[in-house]
Parts: sequence; structure tokens; C-alpha cells
Amino acid sequence: ELAKVETIAGLRQALDLLRDRSAKYFEEAAGDLFRDPWAARDDYVSVMLERGRGRDEFLARHAGRRLRDTEAVRALNLLEMQRAAMLMYTSCGWFFTEISGLETVQVMKYAARVLDFMDELDFDVPTGPFLDALSAAKSNIPEMGNGADVYRRFVQPARATPQRFAAHLAISSLADHAIDEGDVGDYHFRKINYIRREQGHLTLATCRVQLTRATTGRDYDFALAAMHLGGLDFYCTLKLYPGHDSYERSAENLWARFQIAPLPALLRLMQEEFGPNEYGLDDVLADGRWAIGEMVLRGLTGDLTAEFMHMHEKDQRMIEMLYNAGFELPSALRLIAEFTLARRFEDELRQAQGSHDPAFYDNAAAIAEEIARRRYRMDKTTANLLFSEMVTQAVRDAAGDPAPANLRAAFDAISIAKKLRLEPNFEPAQEAVYEAVARRKPGAASLLDLGAALGLSREALAKLVEEQPKSPPLPAIPLGSISN
Repeated sequence: ELAKVETIAGLRQALDLLRDRSAKYFEEAAGDLFRDPWAARDDYVSVMLERGRGRDEFLARHAGRRLRDTEAVRALNLLEMQRAAMLMYTSCGWFFTEISGLETVQVMKYAARVLDFMDELDFDVPTGPFLDALSAAKSNIPEMGNGADVYRRFVQPARATPQRFAAHLAISSLADHAIDEGDVGDYHFRKINYIRREQGHLTLATCRVQLTRATTGRDYDFALAAMHLGGLDFYCTLKLYPGHDSYERSAENLWARFQIAPLPALLRLMQEEFGPNEYGLDDVLADGRWAIGEMVLRGLTGDLTAEFMHMHEKDQRMIEMLYNAGFELPSALRLIAEFTLARRFEDELRQAQGSHDPAFYDNAAAIAEEIARRRYRMDKTTANLLFSEMVTQAVRDAAGDPAPANLRAAFDAISIAKKLRLEPNFEPAQEAVYEAVARRKPGAASLLDLGAALGLSREALAKLVEEQPKSPPLPAIPLGSISN
């Protein structure tokens, strides 16, 4: 209980400090913008509930006059500062005794938003007094220290400033060639003059990024350069957009040196032309880190695949001779062979691109035969799903219109799946054939052989065709009762 009291007391003291300071700033600044600042603060929830719609009407109602654009942005920033100050007191942050817990950290993130808005509004930001007060909140986990330590460890790196959003866009674009305009977080963004080039293992991008915050309408304009040095090493520099001519000179200087300058000189030039702010992979938001991780893993997997395939092909004749002589491959060689053949199988299916021409799958069938002959293991989940969809669609087309071309496509899809030794799910296709036959659709008799190819009893389907039509239609019969 004493630990809980100390945690709550220290946290409360720190947040109350921010609350009181933000209230003082709000009253002083908002008095020139709203007739009743606190009434406007309370009514601001209506704008939040409408996801920002009606913002102009809200400002006109509470300002009593037409605000200039800069005044409107300042008014909304003041209201957002107050909203974050209220969010600091979210109840879950006060329920637990551990200052480093998820809920309490989230409360401190709201506090960080208050500090950010104070900074944007050009107020004196009380970061020092806030952290001093927060340090009185002791953690129950010795290595976590106190509230100030937790703030520096978990909150400070997560602060989503406009600069960080811009850096996120520049760095993540090196991995996924992201779009030039869209939304990220609370911002709408535009990338202008985006240039991306590769030189050996280096990838460099330069661009101008314009951000507009959705809640306040404030605009931000940055010039950036971002480089991928390989693996998980990224470096980004950022500055306020200096104007067209200055930006063009900086970009030209950097690109002129990109192909000839050593790496240390390039990094120094990025800092000189696009600094002073620096960012790295830790500053990229979660979705961007995911895209970068996938890019790096694709590269690693590609390198590993190439190496394994080279090893397998180099020793394939010897392995074949050992296998024919009755030797069992050691687990390491078997793993390489399984990996290589599985990747070759996947590549062949990808090249076939869902074709219904059996000839397109001859190489894949030969690989499947080799895998089966040597009793290798291979995960066929993706291939089974692919052919489940392919067979189902082809059979549904044939059941809806049993023209010769549709029937041929359905038979080919089934034949290819079996030729590749796959085990796709035929149930949806079986249901499509049964329903067409049971409802005595035109051409239902021509579906009997197709049903048999899917594992249904041809005789049972034939009886359905021969029966007199009934009204209402025949009830569904469990597939198992007519299977071979």
C-alpha cells in the first residue's frame, strides 16, 4: 500500500504541475480568441465526436468573430493541449501500483503531448520540473528506477512529433516505395520532388515533405535526405524547408557526390545539406518498421536460398548416387535438399500464374515426383490453398454453365492438382456440382463425370438426375453419404 501511495503521489504531483501550467497558459492565450475559453474547452468534445467536422462552425460560434488562419490554428492547438491535459487523468493509469505498467506509461504519453503543444505554442515548457516531480514515483521493479527513468525509457522515444512523422515517411520509403500522398497518424502528407537511387548496397532518397495536422489544420514543411546503408542501418537528416532554390542546391550537391564520395563523406554531406536533425530506424513508426523488416528478411532469404540452391545443384549427382546406393542422407544435407526443392516448386507455381494449361506445370510435377520419391517433407499449405480456390472457381463456372470449355477447364484444374500431389479442399467444388445436379439445372447430366473426378459417387448423382423434379427442391444431402 505504501508503494502504491508513493507511486500515485509522485505521478499526481507531476501531472498536476502540467495541468496547472497548461491551464494558466490557456487562460492567458485563449482569452484573445474565445469569448469564454473554458466553455469552448468543454464544448470542444462536439468537434471530437464529429471527427473534426464542424470545426469552422465551432470556432465561429465561440470566437464571436472571424479568426485569421493563424489564429484558428493557435486556438485549436490550445484546445488540443487541454484535451491532452484531461486525458492525463484517464482512470486506468491510477489503478495499478507499478509506474512502468502499460496503463501508467500511456498516461505519461498524454503528458508528453501536453509538453509538445506547449512547445508548439511557444510557451515556456516545464520539462525539468515535471521530471523532478515524476522522479518521486518509485518503481517496484529495481531496474526500472523511478517515474522520470520510465518516462525517458518508454515515453520520450515514442513521442510522435511532426519531424518524426516526416522522417518515418522518408526512411520507410526506402523499403516500400510508399505513395506520394496520404494519411499517417494525425497528419495528411505530401511528398514532393521525391528522388530515390541505388548505388551498390546504398540507397539514397531526397524529398520535401508537407504535413497538415488533421485536428488543428497546422502545416509543416520539411526537407529530408534518407539513406539505407544495408541491413537494418538507416540514416535520415531533416530541416525546415528552406525554399525552392536552397532545396535544389542541397539536393544537387548531395546527388553529385552520391556515386563517387566515400560513405563517411556522404553522411557528413547529408548532415550539412539537410541537417541538423538526425533520425534512424528507431524513429520509424510500427508499420514502417514492419515493411523494413520484410525487406531485410526478403534479402536474407534470397541470399540463403541462392546459397542452398548452389550447394544442392553442385552436389546433386553425388547425392543421387548415394541415394540409389541405399544411403540415407544426413539431416543437414536432407534439409538443404528439402529447402531447395520446395523453393523451386514454389517458383514454378508462381511462373505458371494460375494457368489451366497442364503443360505449364510439367516442371513443378517433376519436382513433386522427386520429393515424393525421396520421401522429403514439404509444406504445401500455400499451394493447397491456391489450388482449392482455382478448382472451386473453375467448377463453379462449369456448374453454372456446363459448356465444353468450362468443363475442360474444371477437369484440367483437378488433374493438375493431382499431378502435383496436392491435397486441395474439394468440398466447395463438390457442393457446387451437387447443388446443380440436385436442382436439375440445364446440362446437369454433363456434370456427372466432373462430380466423380471430385470424389463424389457418379451413380448417386445419376439418380438425382433421373428423379422427377420435386417442389420444393431436394434437401441437401451430406457429402459423406454420396462419396466413394
